[in-house]
Amino acid sequence: HNLIIDALTKYGIVTALLVGALLVVALIAAIRAASRLVIVPLGLVALFLVIGATESDFDWNATSPPWLLLVLAVAMTVYSFPL
Repeated sequence: HNLIIDALTKYGIVTALLVGALLVVALIAAIRAASRLVIVPLGLVALFLVIGATESDFDWNATSPPWLLLVLAVAMTVYSFPL
């Protein structure tokens, strides 16, 4: 199982689409930050995607160490863009 299939089987198609959309937005934001030479968020999002594709031991809607990586990556991405 992976993160999206796990959300699909537990909560349905809408939740699986939301999880997928969240991952796509995080990946796009990390790629944009990498174009500004802030590459750590891209590495963290890639690590989260690998963990999400290979393990489903964590619940997608509960606080867990893999989700902390995603939150950290998105926070670093947001702070890399000037106001």
